[in-house]
Amino acid sequence: MNRKEFLRLASLGAAAPWLGNRSLASAEGGGGINFDFEGTPDGLRPYLQTPRPDSIWVSWWSDADTETHVDFGTAPGALARTATGAVDQKAAGYHYHHVQLTGLQPDTYYYYRARGGDGGEASEVFRFRTPKPLGTSTGRFRVLVIGDNQVLDPAQRRYERLVERAKKKVEHLYGASIEEVVDVVLMPGDQVDVGTLQHYRHMHFKYCGWISPHVPIMTTVGNHETYQDPGLTNYKSFFK
Repeated sequence: MNRKEFLRLASLGAAAPWLGNRSLASAEGGGGINFDFEGTPDGLRPYLQTPRPDSIWVSWWSDADTETHVDFGTAPGALARTATGAVDQKAAGYHYHHVQLTGLQPDTYYYYRARGGDGGEASEVFRFRTPKPLGTSTGRFRVLVIGDNQVLDPAQRRYERLVERAKKKVEHLYGASIEEVVDVVLMPGDQVDVGTLQHYRHMHFKYCGWISPHVPIMTTVGNHETYQDPGLTNYKSFFK
Protein backbone atom coordinates (compact mmCIF):
# COMPACT_ATOMS: atom_id res chain seq x y z
CA MET A 1 0.00 0.00 0.00
CA ASN A 2 1.60 3.28 -1.05
CA ARG A 3 1.29 6.58 0.80
CA LYS A 4 -1.52 7.91 -1.40
CA GLU A 5 -3.62 4.76 -0.88
CA PHE A 6 -2.99 4.79 2.88
CA LEU A 7 -4.03 8.43 3.26
CA ARG A 8 -7.16 7.84 1.21
CA LEU A 9 -8.09 4.83 3.36
CA ALA A 10 -7.42 6.73 6.58
CA SER A 11 -9.51 9.71 5.53
CA LEU A 12 -12.43 7.53 4.48
CA GLY A 13 -12.28 5.49 7.67
CA ALA A 14 -12.22 8.59 9.87
CA ALA A 15 -15.04 10.13 7.86
CA ALA A 16 -17.25 7.07 8.19
CA PRO A 17 -20.29 8.96 9.61
CA TRP A 18 -20.78 10.93 6.39
CA LEU A 19 -20.54 7.81 4.25
CA GLY A 20 -23.86 6.60 5.59
CA ASN A 21 -24.94 3.55 3.60
CA ARG A 22 -22.45 4.16 0.79
CA SER A 23 -19.66 1.64 0.45
CA LEU A 24 -15.99 2.57 0.55
CA ALA A 25 -15.69 1.10 -2.95
CA SER A 26 -18.34 3.48 -4.32
CA ALA A 27 -16.77 6.44 -2.51
CA GLU A 28 -13.48 5.58 -4.24
CA GLY A 29 -15.22 5.15 -7.57
CA GLY A 30 -14.06 1.53 -7.62
CA GLY A 31 -15.66 -1.87 -7.35
CA GLY A 32 -14.78 -5.45 -6.55
CA ILE A 33 -14.64 -6.06 -2.84
CA ASN A 34 -17.50 -4.88 -0.61
CA PHE A 35 -16.17 -2.22 1.75
CA ASP A 36 -19.48 -1.62 3.53
CA PHE A 37 -19.03 -1.55 7.29
CA GLU A 38 -20.12 -4.87 8.81
CA GLY A 39 -18.74 -4.60 12.35
CA THR A 40 -16.52 -7.03 14.20
CA PRO A 41 -17.84 -10.60 13.90
CA ASP A 42 -19.36 -12.09 17.03
CA GLY A 43 -17.63 -14.73 19.10
CA LEU A 44 -14.20 -15.14 20.65
CA ARG A 45 -11.62 -13.20 18.60
CA PRO A 46 -8.09 -14.00 19.79
CA TYR A 47 -5.36 -11.37 19.83
CA LEU A 48 -1.89 -12.33 18.55
CA GLN A 49 1.23 -10.52 19.73
CA THR A 50 5.03 -10.81 20.08
CA PRO A 51 5.76 -13.02 17.08
CA ARG A 52 9.04 -14.92 16.84
CA PRO A 53 10.10 -17.60 14.36
CA ASP A 54 9.49 -20.24 17.04
CA SER A 55 6.71 -18.75 19.21
CA ILE A 56 3.77 -16.36 19.49
CA TRP A 57 1.47 -15.13 22.26
CA VAL A 58 -2.33 -15.57 22.06
CA SER A 59 -4.66 -13.63 24.36
CA TRP A 60 -8.37 -12.86 24.73
CA TRP A 61 -11.06 -11.76 27.18
CA SER A 62 -13.97 -13.63 28.74
CA ASP A 63 -16.61 -12.87 31.34
CA ALA A 64 -16.05 -15.91 33.53
CA ASP A 65 -13.90 -18.66 31.94
CA THR A 66 -11.21 -19.86 34.35
CA GLU A 67 -9.09 -21.90 31.92
CA THR A 68 -6.93 -20.99 28.92
CA HIS A 69 -6.22 -23.44 26.09
CA VAL A 70 -5.14 -23.13 22.46
CA ASP A 71 -5.29 -26.13 20.11
CA PHE A 72 -3.03 -25.70 17.08
CA GLY A 73 -1.38 -27.43 14.14
CA THR A 74 -0.34 -26.98 10.53
CA ALA A 75 -3.67 -28.10 9.06
CA PRO A 76 -7.17 -26.85 9.94
CA GLY A 77 -8.45 -30.35 10.65
CA ALA A 78 -5.42 -31.47 12.65
CA LEU A 79 -5.04 -29.28 15.73
CA ALA A 80 -2.96 -31.95 17.41
CA ARG A 81 -1.07 -29.78 19.90
CA THR A 82 -2.52 -27.93 22.88
CA ALA A 83 -0.93 -25.11 24.86
CA THR A 84 -2.32 -24.24 28.29
CA GLY A 85 -1.83 -20.78 29.71
CA ALA A 86 -3.06 -18.49 32.47
CA VAL A 87 -6.11 -16.38 33.17
CA ASP A 88 -5.98 -13.20 35.23
CA GLN A 89 -9.20 -12.02 36.81
CA LYS A 90 -8.83 -8.25 36.65
CA ALA A 91 -12.30 -7.50 38.05
CA ALA A 92 -15.78 -9.02 38.09
CA GLY A 93 -16.55 -10.00 34.49
CA TYR A 94 -13.03 -9.20 33.27
CA HIS A 95 -10.96 -12.37 32.75
CA TYR A 96 -7.81 -11.90 30.66
CA HIS A 97 -6.43 -15.09 29.04
CA HIS A 98 -2.88 -15.40 27.73
CA VAL A 99 -0.75 -18.30 26.50
CA GLN A 100 2.47 -18.64 24.52
CA LEU A 101 2.65 -21.16 21.69
CA THR A 102 6.20 -22.51 21.51
CA GLY A 103 8.15 -24.97 19.42
CA LEU A 104 6.87 -23.45 16.16
CA GLN A 105 8.62 -23.63 12.81
CA PRO A 106 9.60 -20.36 11.07
CA ASP A 107 7.81 -19.10 7.98
CA THR A 108 4.98 -21.58 8.52
CA TYR A 109 1.20 -21.24 8.55
CA TYR A 110 -0.46 -22.49 11.73
CA TYR A 111 -4.15 -23.05 12.38
CA TYR A 112 -5.48 -22.65 15.91
CA ARG A 113 -8.56 -22.47 18.13
CA ALA A 114 -8.69 -20.62 21.46
CA ARG A 115 -10.97 -21.98 24.18
CA GLY A 116 -11.76 -21.96 27.86
CA GLY A 117 -12.52 -25.02 29.96
CA ASP A 118 -15.34 -27.52 29.50
CA GLY A 119 -18.48 -25.57 28.70
CA GLY A 120 -16.50 -22.40 28.11
CA GLU A 121 -16.39 -20.31 24.99
CA ALA A 122 -14.34 -21.43 21.99
CA SER A 123 -13.27 -19.54 18.89
CA GLU A 124 -13.50 -20.65 15.30
CA VAL A 125 -10.30 -21.92 13.69
CA PHE A 126 -8.00 -19.09 12.58
CA ARG A 127 -4.64 -19.01 10.78
CA PHE A 128 -1.40 -17.06 11.27
CA ARG A 129 2.10 -17.17 9.77
CA THR A 130 5.30 -17.28 11.80
CA PRO A 131 8.18 -14.92 10.89
CA LYS A 132 11.05 -16.06 8.72
CA PRO A 133 14.23 -17.32 10.45
CA LEU A 134 16.25 -14.62 12.17
CA GLY A 135 18.74 -13.07 9.78
CA THR A 136 16.72 -13.91 6.66
CA SER A 137 16.85 -11.19 4.02
CA THR A 138 13.88 -11.21 1.65
CA GLY A 139 13.87 -7.60 0.53
CA ARG A 140 10.44 -7.07 2.08
CA PHE A 141 8.92 -6.75 5.54
CA ARG A 142 5.39 -5.39 5.29
CA VAL A 143 3.90 -3.51 8.26
CA LEU A 144 0.35 -2.15 8.60
CA VAL A 145 0.47 0.97 10.79
CA ILE A 146 -2.67 2.23 12.57
CA GLY A 147 -2.40 4.65 15.47
CA ASP A 148 -4.02 7.17 17.81
CA ASN A 149 -7.04 4.87 18.15
CA GLN A 150 -8.33 6.01 21.55
CA VAL A 151 -12.03 6.94 21.04
CA LEU A 152 -14.60 4.54 22.51
CA ASP A 153 -17.85 5.75 20.94
CA PRO A 154 -20.48 3.04 20.26
CA ALA A 155 -22.28 5.42 17.91
CA GLN A 156 -19.32 6.19 15.62
CA ARG A 157 -17.15 3.07 16.12
CA ARG A 158 -14.54 5.06 14.21
CA TYR A 159 -11.54 2.87 14.97
CA GLU A 160 -13.48 -0.34 14.36
CA ARG A 161 -14.38 0.95 10.89
CA LEU A 162 -10.77 1.74 10.08
CA VAL A 163 -9.49 -1.68 11.18
CA GLU A 164 -12.15 -3.52 9.18
CA ARG A 165 -11.55 -1.48 6.05
CA ALA A 166 -7.78 -1.72 6.37
CA LYS A 167 -8.05 -5.51 6.29
CA LYS A 168 -10.40 -5.47 3.31
CA LYS A 169 -8.22 -2.95 1.48
CA VAL A 170 -5.03 -4.98 1.99
CA GLU A 171 -6.73 -8.15 0.78
CA HIS A 172 -8.19 -6.30 -2.21
CA LEU A 173 -4.81 -4.81 -3.16
CA TYR A 174 -2.83 -8.04 -2.93
CA GLY A 175 -5.48 -10.64 -3.73
CA ALA A 176 -4.64 -12.75 -0.67
CA SER A 177 -5.56 -13.14 3.00
CA ILE A 178 -4.03 -10.50 5.24
CA GLU A 179 -1.77 -13.02 7.04
CA GLU A 180 -0.18 -13.86 3.70
CA VAL A 181 0.91 -10.30 2.89
CA VAL A 182 1.32 -8.41 6.20
CA ASP A 183 4.02 -9.45 8.67
CA VAL A 184 2.97 -7.39 11.67
CA VAL A 185 0.58 -4.60 12.69
CA LEU A 186 2.13 -1.66 14.53
CA MET A 187 -0.05 0.63 16.68
CA PRO A 188 2.05 3.62 17.80
CA GLY A 189 0.47 5.04 20.92
CA ASP A 190 -2.94 5.95 22.36
CA GLN A 191 -4.51 2.50 22.00
CA VAL A 192 -7.24 3.71 24.38
CA ASP A 193 -8.69 7.02 25.55
CA VAL A 194 -8.03 6.15 29.19
CA GLY A 195 -6.18 3.13 30.55
CA THR A 196 -9.14 1.40 32.19
CA LEU A 197 -10.21 -2.22 31.81
CA GLN A 198 -13.34 -1.13 29.96
CA HIS A 199 -11.38 0.78 27.32
CA TYR A 200 -8.79 -1.95 26.77
CA ARG A 201 -11.34 -4.72 26.46
CA HIS A 202 -14.21 -2.99 24.66
CA MET A 203 -12.20 -0.60 22.49
CA HIS A 204 -8.70 -1.84 21.71
CA PHE A 205 -9.06 -5.62 21.89
CA LYS A 206 -12.62 -5.74 20.56
CA TYR A 207 -12.15 -3.29 17.68
CA CYS A 208 -8.96 -5.05 16.58
CA GLY A 209 -11.03 -8.21 16.11
CA TRP A 210 -11.03 -8.15 12.30
CA ILE A 211 -7.22 -8.40 12.22
CA SER A 212 -5.97 -9.65 15.60
CA PRO A 213 -6.71 -13.40 15.07
CA HIS A 214 -4.67 -13.38 11.84
CA VAL A 215 -1.71 -11.00 12.21
CA PRO A 216 0.21 -10.18 15.42
CA ILE A 217 -0.18 -6.65 16.77
CA MET A 218 2.58 -4.72 18.54
CA THR A 219 1.90 -1.49 20.42
CA THR A 220 3.80 1.46 21.81
CA VAL A 221 2.78 3.74 24.69
CA GLY A 222 1.06 7.08 24.23
CA ASN A 223 -0.03 9.60 26.83
CA HIS A 224 -3.63 8.30 26.87
CA GLU A 225 -2.52 4.92 28.24
CA THR A 226 -1.43 6.76 31.40
CA TYR A 227 -4.79 8.46 32.00
CA GLN A 228 -6.36 6.74 35.06
CA ASP A 229 -3.37 4.34 35.00
CA PRO A 230 -0.28 6.53 35.53
CA GLY A 231 1.94 3.55 36.34
CA LEU A 232 0.80 1.65 33.21
CA THR A 233 -0.19 -1.33 35.36
CA ASN A 234 -2.90 -2.42 32.93
CA TYR A 235 -0.82 -1.85 29.81
CA LYS A 236 2.11 -3.88 31.17
CA SER A 237 -0.15 -6.78 32.13
CA PHE A 238 -1.82 -7.04 28.70
CA PHE A 239 1.07 -6.64 26.26
CA LYS A 240 4.12 -8.86 26.10
